[in-house]
Amino acid sequence: MGRGAELRVQATLTEEEFQLLKEEELEWIEYRDQQADAAAEEWAGGSGMPMAVNSALSEATKARVYELADRWISGWRP
Repeated sequence: MGRGAELRVQATLTEEEFQLLKEEELEWIEYRDQQADAAAEEWAGGSGMPMAVNSALSEATKARVYELADRWISGWRP
């Protein structure tokens, strides 16, 4: 999350809620990176590997953005 977005989100949460969100984001980053690693392994160094890795990163990030937006709109709190 960019620093500006982080500050805006932090302003709407308690310190405990914000820390929970940060922990969740760190876990999600590990998941995202595992998805990219799996794509790289699948292509095993072939010429399509960079595109597959970028696609995996992009798709995971897109899904996460929609997930967070849906949760936020529905009044979610960590």
